[in-house]
Amino acid sequence: MKKISSSIVIFLLLASVNLYSQKANKNNYTSLIQEEVGDLNNDKRNDRIMVEMDIEDETQPSRLQIFLSQADKKLQLVVSSTKLIEEQYPIRKNGKYSGNNVPDFFIENGKLIMLTDIDNRKSSYEFRLNKNNFELIKISRVIWDGKETTSHTEIDLEAV
Repeated sequence: MKKISSSIVIFLLLASVNLYSQKANKNNYTSLIQEEVGDLNNDKRNDRIMVEMDIEDETQPSRLQIFLSQADKKLQLVVSSTKLIEEQYPIRKNGKYSGNNVPDFFIENGKLIMLTDIDNRKSSYEFRLNKNNFELIKISRVIWDGKETTSHTEIDLEAV
């Protein structure tokens, strides 16, 4: 009896591992949306940012990957996130378009800049690389009321 119950437990564990591994292989980020090259870590070598989309998934999620140059001139993946960018057809919208564009990424003066347009709020987020972590250092947001008033908010986190 004990041998049968332990066999059942092992079978269930293997079945659950197989189930989760199939979900992990489901994502196919094959459509390149944006690629940006520049020096993020101030080593005078080009680093790379890539935004890819999984067009086989009905929600069309995106993945941001950041590669930093190494001393041997090869690129090393340091960031890979599917949580930073909202899907184009999120589940919360029942398969309808979110209305928000995929953010644009730029490398300027050793900083990573992300430009977004979410719900008609145009925002800029500036990050710097510090000890292999990206730190948010500045947020800028512009909102237009659709008539005659434009408001601009800027938060400089470096000065804090």
